Amino acid sequence: MIMRFDKIFTIKNWQLFLLLCTTYIFGTVLWSGNSEILGIKTLYLSVTFSVITLIIFFSWVFLLGVFLNSIKENTYRFNKWFLLIASLLGMFIYIELNLSRLGNESFQLPVVFSILLAPLGMLGILYTFYNVPKSLKTLELGRKAHLTEFILDSLLMFAFPIGIWFIQPRINKIYKCLNEEITFINNK
Repeated sequence: MIMRFDKIFTIKNWQLFLLLCTTYIFGTVLWSGNSEILGIKTLYLSVTFSVITLIIFFSWVFLLGVFLNSIKENTYRFNKWFLLIASLLGMFIYIELNLSRLGNESFQLPVVFSILLAPLGMLGILYTFYNVPKSLKTLELGRKAHLTEFILDSLLMFAFPIGIWFIQPRINKIYKCLNEEITFINNK
């Protein structure tokens, strides 16, 4: 089990929470102001921090999905390319909402882009927050999970950033078990 980004599955929940919340809090605090910091409008800084938060969060969800999908013991499989597209669409819809805050600053996206992105982004969010939690719960249960068994995990992932406190420790545990199993096999 070798992944390039496997270190993300070893970080503690508070570390991931701190990383995401720092950028999120900066974005929120700077949003309320109408001043400048070092010649940059705080609104631009707010949007930048919010976009960074979204990129980190959706990257975490995507990597989590790919990781869970790569575990051979996991009986629930989904298409990782669909997950990539769905994650990007979900991320783009939130980024577009943040960029729309700059509308008063003479920055506007084409209306056609917004009209197309809205339904595609919602479908992407549904696909992502359905398949990743289902894969997690399926792996934990050792059988295909039913909606009633993983709906709470879906809501936790969607309830950013609170869900990280509950999801990341479970990922750490799975990752640790897999690495111990690999180490045990390699030592035979």
